[in-house]
Amino acid sequence: MVSCRHHERKSYDEMGSNGLTTRTENLQTNLRTFMNKGVMIGQIYDSLKGIGWKDKSHHSNMFSICDDYAAVGGYELMGVEKGCKVNRDGERFDVIRKDILRLFKRGGLIILFWTAPDFNENEDMLDEYVKQLAKYLDSLQDGYGIKAPVVLCLYPLDGKSWYTQLSAGDYKSLCDKTIDKLKKAEVTNAIYGFSFSQMISREKINQYISDDIDVINYSLISKTKNVESYRKNFHEMLQVLTSVAQERYMVPGLTTGIEGIPDSVYFTGTILSAIQKYHLSYIMFGANYGDSKEGHYCVPYPGMNNAVISDFVKMYNDDKTIFLKHLNGLYLKY
Repeated sequence: MVSCRHHERKSYDEMGSNGLTTRTENLQTNLRTFMNKGVMIGQIYDSLKGIGWKDKSHHSNMFSICDDYAAVGGYELMGVEKGCKVNRDGERFDVIRKDILRLFKRGGLIILFWTAPDFNENEDMLDEYVKQLAKYLDSLQDGYGIKAPVVLCLYPLDGKSWYTQLSAGDYKSLCDKTIDKLKKAEVTNAIYGFSFSQMISREKINQYISDDIDVINYSLISKTKNVESYRKNFHEMLQVLTSVAQERYMVPGLTTGIEGIPDSVYFTGTILSAIQKYHLSYIMFGANYGDSKEGHYCVPYPGMNNAVISDFVKMYNDDKTIFLKHLNGLYLKY
């Protein structure tokens, strides 16, 4: 008689003491301590699309300019809750998964945004949305069952989505409830972030933030050519961001850029000055996509204005900026 048993794949992922994987716990700690080493530089969809290309393996406008990849990658998850094949930006979720795992293998930081649809106070619908989100987060694992740790920004305050109309208290309750549901769904590879792009006072932000938040992200991606207006909002909100982060022992990060890069000294002027003035963990630039004539780029690409390329390379060579080649040990215990 021959006995056959089903053998499940062995997972080499270790669990920590607080319900997260050890690598996720290490990320939670290291994001704070690594701030003393410099500022990680990244881009949304860095190796998924750029000017004149999309879905080319290992391609990157940033790499083409400075021979180095982004240390931080950003991805939108809206659509995953409904089982869609692509997100709201037209990026396929299976391709996003591969890119996340590639970035994790290289040691980079992964930031996810979930701009959730309105569930119209239907708790069962929210449960299903969270179930699908949790399923996708669980799928972010390699062949050894090791999950990629991520920063998950729930309900980013973009000034347009339905939940931006909620009171600060109701918004906080929604975040608390969703995080609790994700924990009950046994999501073990996520720490949570609060992302905002509206002009909000420090006092107001404190009313929005859940106690489970580790990362606070300010997003300012400008589509106008008014550099002075951008700089004014930029510095005003960075003061708020870093002040709240210091008070609450959170990790401050910035998602930013001016589409078309109208300022030839933007990277050494605005960005490096911010790095020197404010204590930030990372700066992630907006995505590059489409044809160059459309102007949808926040990072230079090959063939554009040499002055802007040179300015970006100077920022790259600054000892306070960290790109992927010099990012080591983000998921290790020290």
